[in-house]
Amino acid sequence: MTIRAIAYTDIMKSVTALVLLLVCATGSADTDASRDQAIAMAERFAATLVGAEKIPGLSVAVVISGRRVWAESFGLANIEQATPVQNDTRFRIGSISKSLTATAVALLVEDKKLGLDEPISHYSTLFAGKGDNISARQLLLHRSGIPHYAGDDFVQHTQYDSMTDAMDKYWDKPLLFTPGSRFGYSSFGFNLIGAVIEQLTNMTYVDFVERRITRPLNLASMVPDRIDAIIPQRTAFYRRDKDGNLLNAPAVNNSDLWPGGGYLSSATDLARFGDAVINGDFLSPDTLTTLLDASENAKDASSPGYALGWNTGEVNGMRWIGHTGSHYGCMANLRVYPDAGMAVVTLANINIEQYPGDGTVDGFYALADDIAGLFTGTE
Repeated sequence: MTIRAIAYTDIMKSVTALVLLLVCATGSADTDASRDQAIAMAERFAATLVGAEKIPGLSVAVVISGRRVWAESFGLANIEQATPVQNDTRFRIGSISKSLTATAVALLVEDKKLGLDEPISHYSTLFAGKGDNISARQLLLHRSGIPHYAGDDFVQHTQYDSMTDAMDKYWDKPLLFTPGSRFGYSSFGFNLIGAVIEQLTNMTYVDFVERRITRPLNLASMVPDRIDAIIPQRTAFYRRDKDGNLLNAPAVNNSDLWPGGGYLSSATDLARFGDAVINGDFLSPDTLTTLLDASENAKDASSPGYALGWNTGEVNGMRWIGHTGSHYGCMANLRVYPDAGMAVVTLANINIEQYPGDGTVDGFYALADDIAGLFTGTE
């Protein structure tokens, strides 16, 4: 497939008319013919983005009603070895790991082991002091006052065996504000809720997630990004220097941040995860309603749609639920469209936000919505 490095928004304008013609001709965006057309145009969208933003490797997956209807990969997973991206290539998913953590908390709520509004110090003396005034709900809403990463926090090389051990990264830092008073994005806050999970379950966060989420849902590719492990199908990770030259991303040990941003996944498994949680029956309806309640953050202009570890919004008349992620060598987007019973995932092995010049994240994050529009006829 030829990749033309033209503006992503330019091709979108030309294709929108084709989509409207297609839907009018078929009367539906869900016939076999229209789906084939949607796939063909989605391929064109993705290939154009790869060329326009100079993305080494990209993977896309669409799940509808629990079934994968399309998955395709573009570019290279490893440039040195000329290894192409495959549909089972594992990418970093960055902060989409937070949605995994929120789902783990929801299971403990259903188990009646955790109360969302109880002070976390209720569960262990390890959390005494600060934890007397911080709840799990506040941590999941980013309203705890726990600070976010700063400086060298993103590049660390210490190996931690548990999230409880990793508390030394942030526990002694002062709170940024009174818990519950406002929104303040914090990956450390999610790492803290990972430690709470460990204290409640007497197992590591990683083991709990595997036992209760990834194994039951058969998400074999969704694993922690262990720096010392041999992980089949893991992509290489890339960055660009100030002159735009492609380089390897820095080596990082993510063992301190599994709950906040440390997992890998294929695009298909990540889409299946989102579909199972939001569109399926993995959680009870009442629990899901609680998880997706963004009312506390609705008054905060910086993140009015952020719920408990899941973001919410609307695009092209469609409700969406999901999360984005970025880290060294990755950009990720999970979008679930509950009214269409659809989940769309896009994963890249470079972080456009870290480009030194004119890199833009707009095209990458728009891609999932654009693909959803093609499959539903709302584009």
